[in-house]
Amino acid sequence: MLWKNRQFTDSKQDNFRICKKIGKKVKTGVCFDFVAEALDQVDPKWRKRTKRFHKHDYIYGGRIKRKDLLPGDIIVFTWKSLTTNEHNSHACIIYSADKKGSIKVAEQNADGKAQSKTKVEIHNFDPTGEDIGIKIYKLRYYRPY
Repeated sequence: MLWKNRQFTDSKQDNFRICKKIGKKVKTGVCFDFVAEALDQVDPKWRKRTKRFHKHDYIYGGRIKRKDLLPGDIIVFTWKSLTTNEHNSHACIIYSADKKGSIKVAEQNADGKAQSKTKVEIHNFDPTGEDIGIKIYKLRYYRPY
């Protein structure tokens, strides 16, 4: 569990819980499964839909600004490939964020591998996506309730 009683807990404790998942596949291997499993432990009713966004967007928590990110917060974005017409969305959990703006995320299926082979890994996060050949748009940050 990353969050306890809908309150953000100690970042070292959250990182310890994330570390237990590193190198393992969570459910089907899609990025959403990793984030959803953490949120399911907080409140199984979190999957309520919202009319403010596209009909498939979930309420992951309260919206926050990048400068306020802490381990355990969630990043959700839509992306488009810079070389093909491929586009999709992605969700991941903040592993660390420093005051200089450097962000590391815990995520699964980050590079679009076959879901049967994907595992939770820690990566540097580039909010532009250019370093991995994508353009990120609809970038949102959430603090779970």
